[in-house]
Amino acid sequence: MDFIQGTTLFTLHIRKWSGKITAEDADYNPAGELPPAKLLERGRKPIFPPKALTFADTLRKQAEKVLLTKGVRFMKGFAVPNEYVDEAVEELKDLKRQFEQGVRDVMDNFDIHRDNWIAENREYEALLKRLIPKDTIQDRFEFEFYVSRVQPLEGHEIPEEKIGNQVLHEVSQLCKAEADRLVNRKGDISSGELKDKLLPMIEKLDALSFGNSRVLKLLSEFQTLDNAIPDGEAYTTTSGMRASVITFLSACSSQARVEAIINGEFRVDSMALIRSDEKADSRAPIASTSNNHNTQTLANAGAFF
Repeated sequence: MDFIQGTTLFTLHIRKWSGKITAEDADYNPAGELPPAKLLERGRKPIFPPKALTFADTLRKQAEKVLLTKGVRFMKGFAVPNEYVDEAVEELKDLKRQFEQGVRDVMDNFDIHRDNWIAENREYEALLKRLIPKDTIQDRFEFEFYVSRVQPLEGHEIPEEKIGNQVLHEVSQLCKAEADRLVNRKGDISSGELKDKLLPMIEKLDALSFGNSRVLKLLSEFQTLDNAIPDGEAYTTTSGMRASVITFLSACSSQARVEAIINGEFRVDSMALIRSDEKADSRAPIASTSNNHNTQTLANAGAFF
C-alpha cells in the first residue's frame, strides 16, 4: 500500500451564496411573456449581480488545481504526495485569505452591488427588488479544507490497479487539453515551451507512481519524448517535432491508446526520426541560438490515431 502510506487526503468544502431566490407566481407575466433567462430561469431569479460572486468559483477551481498539480482525485477528495502537503496547505491558506477578502467585498458593498444590478435591469425592477437581510448572507460563504491520513482495514484495501487507473485517467485529460491548445496555437513555439507542455504530466506521474509499473511505463515514455526535444530551437505549425508532441499527447488522451503505450505496442523511440537539417523549412530560428544541424527530432507519426 505504498500509495496510501505515501499520500495525504485533502477534502475541500467551498460554498457560496447563489445570489438567487425562488421565483413567485407574480414574477411570471400572465400574457406568457417571460423575462430574459438571466433574470428568471428554472424557477429561480438572481437578485444580485452574478459577476460579484464569481470570485468564489474562481478560487474553488484554483484550490482544486493546487491539489491536482501533483495529486489525484481520491475518495471524494484529493490524495496528495506527503512531500507536497506543506506546500499545498500554504497555497490553500492563501486562497482562503483571498476568499475571505472576496466575501468582505460583497458584504461591504452589498447595497451598491444590488442597486447596480437593479439599475442594469430597470425594466424588471419590480421582479428583482426583494429585500434579503444582509446579515443572513455571510454565513452562506465558506472556504474550508481538511487534511487526513487514510488507514484501510486489513483485507479491504483499495487495489493498486484502481489507483493507478485513476492517475492514468487524469493524465489523459491533461494530455487532451494540452494537445488541443497546441493544435489551436498559431505561430512558432520554442523547444522550452514545448517541453513545458509535457511537464505537468511528468510531475504528476512521477509524484504518484509509487512503484506502479503501469504508471512508471507511461512516465518513461514522457521522459523519452522530453529528452528528444533539443534545446534552443523554435518550431512552426508544420514542424515534425511539434507534430510529434501533438501525436503523443493525442495518443495519451485516449485510455485505449494509453494501454497500447503501456503494453509496448507504441513507443516514442519507434516514431520516425528525422534530421533537423532535412526539415529546415519547418523550423524557425530563435535569436542567439547556436546552430545544431546534427540534432535528431521526432517526425510526425499521426497514423497511430
